[in-house]
Amino acid sequence: MPDNDFELTTYIDIFKTSSNRVRYLILILTIASVLVFTGIMNSRRGGWLNQRVVLARVALRHEVWKDPKDRKAQVPGFIQDSVNQVRAAGEWAKRYSLDSDCAIQKRLEEMEKSHIQNALVMKMPILGLSFDVNDLGTFSGIAFVVLMLLLLTSLSHQHQNLILCLWRVRGICDNEKGLDKQDSRANLLYHGLAMTQVLAHPPTLARWRRGAVRHLPKLFFLPPVSTQLLTASYDSMTFDFGQQLRGSFWAWAGLGWEWIAFLVVLTFALICGLYSQASNARWENTFAYINPSWWRNKPQVSWWRWIHPVDHTRATVSVTPGSHPNQNPPAPDSVS
Repeated sequence: MPDNDFELTTYIDIFKTSSNRVRYLILILTIASVLVFTGIMNSRRGGWLNQRVVLARVALRHEVWKDPKDRKAQVPGFIQDSVNQVRAAGEWAKRYSLDSDCAIQKRLEEMEKSHIQNALVMKMPILGLSFDVNDLGTFSGIAFVVLMLLLLTSLSHQHQNLILCLWRVRGICDNEKGLDKQDSRANLLYHGLAMTQVLAHPPTLARWRRGAVRHLPKLFFLPPVSTQLLTASYDSMTFDFGQQLRGSFWAWAGLGWEWIAFLVVLTFALICGLYSQASNARWENTFAYINPSWWRNKPQVSWWRWIHPVDHTRATVSVTPGSHPNQNPPAPDSVS
């Protein structure tokens, strides 16, 4: 069987390509989640942009640039501004040296324009298309469903490639009868595959007891789920306002799609988590197969000691009696 360097390199390169696909999709999903989350937070009534506009209007109504005794404060009966709001509006006007109604009115117009451009009108990255913030939940649902479907498909292919690569690792180990040989070709291929991983944490001769850290990559599946849930929940709370703007039929249709998209994205995320769990199990089983004694009996140093550099000038290496010191170089944690 052609157990040559070209064969090992081919396996590593192909698996690296499938892993890169997954990484890029997770990165795109994370960026999309951040953009949608930012749009939701900016459009809220309690958002920073909206609160600045409210503060400027309070300042105009109560003429905060004047002395308290000279203020007319002709406020309509349906508007109730608290004492704290009036005090905050006065401090805001003083901070920005707004000492007249014209200055405050000009600042208010600028903030309202910025609020419309940055909070009420959303722009699609790359495409440059604009849409109203009330359609954010609809478009985010479509985007998350499509991206999560691509991620699920990529994870499925990556898992299939992982099975084939690790099957080859076991085959090389059986052919060489290289159990517990840290410098065997089976270990070379296994660690070549493991070194291509960023989101996964396969056991290696450096750190083989991964603990809870191997579950951390599953957190990358949460941003699209939580963001779509937030979008659907917020639109549900403001549904009455949506009915006034869009009509009953389109309001119900949009809200229904947002919750359907949430359930679909949640289902895809759970399946992705299962693929991640299965991959962890296959990595561990293969490492234990080619390094059984190492997996069962080798003590692993603590994380605190592992991140500190080893003084190699004072290190001692345990060598099996009768073997050459350079025959089987020790793994990183064999040096004490």
